[in-house]
Amino acid sequence: GSRSSAVGDRVLEVTDRACQRLQQAGARLVTRRESQHRSGIVIFDLPGQEPNEVRQRCIDAGVVVSCRGGGVRISPHAYADEVDLDRLVEACTAR
Repeated sequence: GSRSSAVGDRVLEVTDRACQRLQQAGARLVTRRESQHRSGIVIFDLPGQEPNEVRQRCIDAGVVVSCRGGGVRISPHAYADEVDLDRLVEACTAR
């Protein structure tokens, strides 16, 4: 069965919040987020933007992401906070 931990729960909470914020900014989630598929790893794309360019803007902003599956992959940790999510969303939406 699935076991719960404070860190694991926090990772899902941060990841859910990142997904919400990214979708509000126009991102399309590639990774499924239904309860049985939830994890701390998410791939998304931004229509009309090259994943490598989004990745470079994130790296320049101090946000570590990678390119996978034709999109941008995030894997936030439990210590990520709203300031980190702000940097992610700003870097993703800056053009």
